[in-house]
Amino acid sequence: MIIEKNKHRFTFIFIFITFVISVFLFRLAQLQIVQGEENREIAENKMLQRVVRPSERGIIYTNDGYVLASNRVGYSVQMAYKQMDEVERNNMIYKLSSILDKHGEEYEDEFPIVFQEDGTLAFTFDIEEQEWKEEHDIPKNATAKETINILRKRYFVKEDIGDELAIQAITKVHLNTSIPISLDPKPTFIFEKRENDWKKSYGFKEKEYGLSAEEVFNKLKEQSKIDEKYSKEQARKILMIREKIKKQGFRSWEAVEIVNDIKQETMAEIIAHNDEMQGVVVNPKPIRHYPEGELAAHVLGYISKVNETDVKEKDYKMQDLKGAQGLEAVYESDLRGEDGESLIITDYRGRPKSDFVDQEKNPVPGNNLFLTIDYDVQRAAEKALEEAINDLQTGAKGRQAKKAKSGAVVAIDVNTGGILALTSYPSFDPNLFSKGISKEDWEKYNVITNDPISPKPLYNNATMAALPPGSIYKMVVGVTALEEKKIRIQDYVYDGGRYPGFGGDRFRCWLRSGHGNENIKEAIRDSCNVYFYEVGNRSGIDNIEKYSRAFGLGEKTGIEISESAGILASKESKETTWLYTTSNYLRNTMGITGNSVIQNEQGEDQEVYTSYAIAKELFDGVRAIEGNNYNQVYQKVAEILQNHGVKDSQHIYQIYQYIIAGRWTVADTLNTSIGQGGTSLTPIQMANYVATLANGGTHYEPYLVQKVVDSNGKIVEEKKPKVKDKIEIDPKNLEAIKEGMKMVVAPGGTAASDFIGFPHDTIGVAGKTGSAQYGSEDTEAMAWFVGFAPYDKPQIAVAALIIEGEHGNWSAPIARAVIDEYLNLGEEKEEPQNKIIDNQLYE
Repeated sequence: MIIEKNKHRFTFIFIFITFVISVFLFRLAQLQIVQGEENREIAENKMLQRVVRPSERGIIYTNDGYVLASNRVGYSVQMAYKQMDEVERNNMIYKLSSILDKHGEEYEDEFPIVFQEDGTLAFTFDIEEQEWKEEHDIPKNATAKETINILRKRYFVKEDIGDELAIQAITKVHLNTSIPISLDPKPTFIFEKRENDWKKSYGFKEKEYGLSAEEVFNKLKEQSKIDEKYSKEQARKILMIREKIKKQGFRSWEAVEIVNDIKQETMAEIIAHNDEMQGVVVNPKPIRHYPEGELAAHVLGYISKVNETDVKEKDYKMQDLKGAQGLEAVYESDLRGEDGESLIITDYRGRPKSDFVDQEKNPVPGNNLFLTIDYDVQRAAEKALEEAINDLQTGAKGRQAKKAKSGAVVAIDVNTGGILALTSYPSFDPNLFSKGISKEDWEKYNVITNDPISPKPLYNNATMAALPPGSIYKMVVGVTALEEKKIRIQDYVYDGGRYPGFGGDRFRCWLRSGHGNENIKEAIRDSCNVYFYEVGNRSGIDNIEKYSRAFGLGEKTGIEISESAGILASKESKETTWLYTTSNYLRNTMGITGNSVIQNEQGEDQEVYTSYAIAKELFDGVRAIEGNNYNQVYQKVAEILQNHGVKDSQHIYQIYQYIIAGRWTVADTLNTSIGQGGTSLTPIQMANYVATLANGGTHYEPYLVQKVVDSNGKIVEEKKPKVKDKIEIDPKNLEAIKEGMKMVVAPGGTAASDFIGFPHDTIGVAGKTGSAQYGSEDTEAMAWFVGFAPYDKPQIAVAALIIEGEHGNWSAPIARAVIDEYLNLGEEKEEPQNKIIDNQLYE
C-alpha cells in the first residue's frame, strides 16, 4: 500500500512539474520568438539618464534696488547618448541641424575645416597662420625657422643671441604681441601644433599629420559613416555637431548641449519631430540677463565658458558658464549656486518613462549681491562721459579734442568708501557673453594692445588705466609742504613764468606771463606750476612720497575687482625701472644668461636671472656716490662689469648711461610736484584720494559689494567701512587746501564756467582740474577733474578722466553731472521700471 501511494504521489509531482515547465517554455517562446524583436529593442535602449537641473545665478542689485544682473528662462537643445547605428545617428544629427538652420539659430562652429571662397576645403589653423604672416609682412610659405630669421634681420638682433631671447626681445620691444612660434623641440608655428593635436585626437598617426584638409575631411566622413547622399556642406554640418559632442564628452548618463537659448518656433518643431530624433530633448535653462545692457558693465564683468581644468577640478560641466571678469568672477562661488539633478529611465527614443523620486535633488540658487552703486548716479556718470567724449570729437560745444575716444568716472561716498558709480568708456554689453560670445564679437571687443590710452571696450579704465595725474596731484604736494613746515598758508611764491635756476622753457608755468605772487589757495585756484615747483623742491621727494602713500597713491586701493597699483614717482621706483632696463640689456643684447642667487630685502636667498643680479650689483655699487660725480660712477660701473668679464667699451658706456638715468635728480622732484614725471595713477585712486581730503584725512578702502544675501534672505556677508589710514593733518592746513579747490569752481577759477548755476552758497562744491602729458608729442594731454560736495559736509567725491581730452576743465562737466544727480539738482525722474520692492521684482 505504501508503495502504491508513493507511486500516485510521484505521478502527480511529475505532471505538475511538466505543466510548470510547459507554461515557462510557452512564455519564453512568446517573449523571444513572437515579441523578440520588439523586446530586444526596448531592452537595449531603455536606460538610465541623469537630467541636470541648472541652478540660477544670484541676482545683482544696486544699493537702491535696481536689478543689474538676473536670469531669464531659455531653452537648451541637448542630445543624450543612445545606442544606434552611426548612419542613423548621422541622419538624426542632420535633421536637427536643418531645423536649427531653418530658424536661424546661432551655435558654435568649432570644426576646424572650412570652405574657402573657391569651394575648396582648408584648415582654420592654416588660415590663421596666413593671416598672421600677412599682418607681419612674412612670406606666405616661410617656415617657422625662416620667420624667426626674417624677424631677427628686420629688428637687428645679433647673431650670438639665441632664438628664445631673440623672440622675447622682438615681442616686447617691437611687436607688442606674442610671436606664435614654439621652439620645443624645434621651431614650429603654434597653428601647426594645434592642427596636429587635433588630428591626433581623432586617431590620426604622426605619418598622417601632413594630410590636406580635403583628405582629412574624407577620412572623417568615412570614420563617422556619413552617407554619400550628403553633400560636402551637409556632411560638414554633421561633422560640426559631432565635433561639439566629442569636445563635451558623450556619456550615457549625461546629455550634451548642442545649442542654447533657442526660439519658441524652433523648440516647437524639434518637439514635433521627436520620434525622428532619438535622445534629442529640449530643456529649460536659466540664461544670464543684464536688463540694463551696458550699465555698470565694467563693475559686473561677464561670464564665459569653463575650461577642462574647471571641469576636472571644480565640478563644472563642459557646457557651463562661469564668471570671467568683474564681480561675476570675484563672487563666482557665491553667485554660482548648486545644480539640481534627477535620474530618469528613458525609452529607446530618449523619452522619459519613469524616475527615481528619492534620487531627485533640487537646484539651489546662487547668493544675491547688493552693491554700493547708486543706479541714478551710475546712469548719470555713463551718460555724461559718453556725451562729453562725443562732443569733444565733433566740437559740438565749442571744445574740440578729436583724439578723445575713451575715459572713466568714479564717484565715491567720502564717509564710507562705498563706490556710488564706476564707469569706463568705451563699454560693452555683457549680454553678448551670456550664451557664449561669437568669434566676430570677441575680436571686436577684445582689443589686444599694451597701450593704456588705446580705446579698449573690455578694459576697465576706472581701475586699470594708470596715467599721469597732472595738476590734480598738487593738493598732496601742498599738504606735504604745509605739514612739513616748508611753507605757511600766508606765504607767497612769485611766479614770473618760469622757475628760477633752470634755463630755457623746461620748467615754466602754463601761463607764460606767470601768475605773480601766489599763496597756497591761489596756486590751487590758478594751478600755478611755479608755486608747486618751489614747494615741492623745498619738501623733497621723500616727504612727497610719504604723504602720497598715506593717501593710498601708488598702491592698490583694495576694491574687489581687478585694478592697477599705478606708479608713484620715487627714488626707488625710478631706480627699479632702470634696473630692469639694464638687466634686459645684459640679457637680451649682450646674451648674459643663466641664474644666480642673491639676497632679497628680507635677507633670504633668492634665485634670479644672472643679468638681474649684475644689474642690482651695479645700482647698489653706485648708490653711495653722491652728487654729479659722473667719473666716479663710470669707474665703478666699469669695475663691476669687468669683474663679470665685460670689457667692450660700448657695452660699458651704454650701461653707464642707464645707471645715470636711474639716479634721482632735482628735475625729477620738480616734475613730480606737478603730477608729471614718473607718477601714473588710476581714476579710482584719485577719487579715493580726494575723498580722503574731503572727509578730513580718513583713508577708507573702496568697496562695491554692500552685502551678500542667500536665496532665503539670510545675510551671508555684510561689509562695514574699513579705515586703512588716518592722516593727521592740521585742520587749518586742510581747510586752506579745500578753500583753494573751492576757488577752482568759483568765478576766476579754472573750472568756473562749468559750475555756473550751481548753488555755491547753500551747498558748495570744490574741485581741481588737471592736464597731463603722456608719451610722445603726438599724444594729446590727459584731461582730469576731481571734486567733492557738499563743501561743508562732504558726501560724494568724483574723479573724471578723458584720455587725450587735452584740457582738464573739459572733463569738469562730467563731474558736475554726477554731483548734480547725487544731490538731486537735476530734473524729476520717472518711477524705475526694474526695481525690487520688499524683495519682489516688478517690471
